[in-house]
Amino acid sequence: MLFYKKRSESDVQLNWIFVLIAGAVFLFIVFKAVSLQRESASTSASVGMKSNFEAAVAGSMTQEDFSGEIDVGKTGINFSCGQAVFKGISPADLGAAFAPGGISSDSGKVIIKAAQWKFPLKAGNLLYLTSPKNSYLLAKNNAQSAVIDEADKRMPDSVDKAIISADNVDELAAEISGRKGKDIRLVFFGKEEAKNHFNLLNNASIIEIEPKIGAALNYGNVTFYNKDRSSNSTYYFGDEMMVAAIYSGSIADYECSAAKAFDRLYWILNMSQIRLVKMAEEYSSSSSQECYNLLSSSDSNSATFSILEFMALIYPLTKNRGLAGISDKNAKKIADSENSLDSANSLLVRFSCPSIY
Repeated sequence: MLFYKKRSESDVQLNWIFVLIAGAVFLFIVFKAVSLQRESASTSASVGMKSNFEAAVAGSMTQEDFSGEIDVGKTGINFSCGQAVFKGISPADLGAAFAPGGISSDSGKVIIKAAQWKFPLKAGNLLYLTSPKNSYLLAKNNAQSAVIDEADKRMPDSVDKAIISADNVDELAAEISGRKGKDIRLVFFGKEEAKNHFNLLNNASIIEIEPKIGAALNYGNVTFYNKDRSSNSTYYFGDEMMVAAIYSGSIADYECSAAKAFDRLYWILNMSQIRLVKMAEEYSSSSSQECYNLLSSSDSNSATFSILEFMALIYPLTKNRGLAGISDKNAKKIADSENSLDSANSLLVRFSCPSIY
């Protein structure tokens, strides 16, 4: 009888163990199902957001000077090398797009602007993205007032921005402290204008734009400063790309997106020079020798020669971070070649020949 009791108690204990195991398995299955359901809902939301975002971006890229807002919800979007990164799905490649590393706002809005990049011919839009949470302070000095005004004009009114005095330290500090909770980009204009304001790196990201004197303001240096006061410098070509640097979260993202813009420019130029060569053939047997000379690839003063020279100079910039590999000398050559190409096009127009653009 005693043996029977002990065996019964042992069976009860084993039954409870099985019940606990079964309960744990059941709870695991329930929690896993809930987790998968949440993940599926999150992925579904990301897919919907990405689809709406890509449609809005596509619409903006077809317009020459578009400015507006896109509702992306309050989850935010990360950006890297012209790609918008959504949770759980593949990123959306926006091409030559410039934005902070991450965009989020209480309103769920992304401010978007498409700017036609002309260097020297129209080479598609550069896309700028930011949010109401991002703030831009343009530090003004008299030597670069025209460039600063141009940058301000090219940023839409919906962006939180202000032009402030570069020499007034108290004003700089007050503007920054009055924007608590915002991601602040402080922009200086001119060589080594930022060096006396490194104490502000704790509260703002800093870049410095230095237009090259005597270059019709069409290119220059842009320097990104790090929290440890170190810096990295690169180039911009055209006012549109100067503004693109202001929007960019890092030098790596800026250079990567700039390479996409130069790649697009390169292939547009390639199609243009093929068209001009065919046009030159048409003029070779006609009475318009002037047009033939201006178009012919064998003439060093021709439009075709100018295009080929310009293409050779910008080809290295079509590669990721290509801007980082050029010297001051080559940057000047690119700017000068751009001016020569523009002059060649003006000559074609003057003599009523087929123009490059």
